[in-house]
Amino acid sequence: NTLGHKISIKYHNDYIVNYEYHQDEKKYFRYVERKNNGIDHGKINKTMVSNIIVQYAVIDKIDQDTLGRVDVQLVGEGIAKVFSAGNYQIAKWVKKEKNDQTLFLSEKGYPISLNQGLTWVHILSPDLNVWFK
Repeated sequence: NTLGHKISIKYHNDYIVNYEYHQDEKKYFRYVERKNNGIDHGKINKTMVSNIIVQYAVIDKIDQDTLGRVDVQLVGEGIAKVFSAGNYQIAKWVKKEKNDQTLFLSEKGYPISLNQGLTWVHILSPDLNVWFK
């Protein structure tokens, strides 16, 4: 029994990203549920992706920024969830310096192999939930 066939990331009540794995194509069907002022705009932004990574990072509001920008701490390490080929695994992300590539490592410390094709990386605050089954 594999986990990771259906994934839902709820950024807030009006913006939810969903993925559904299609075994025959070996890809995830990505769609976004958007609402605006309580009006449901349905499912939009249909895309097929091979891998989904949820990277948890500290996200802080920038004081006195009137545009609502945030500071995302992407140097260091943290937890990630990797979905690929209808499967799920917990991972560790590591980025030692600002210009380094982010590495996604298995529980044993080896780089995680991703399927060829598009990979979507969602960077989330640790307090946001991801549902999958």
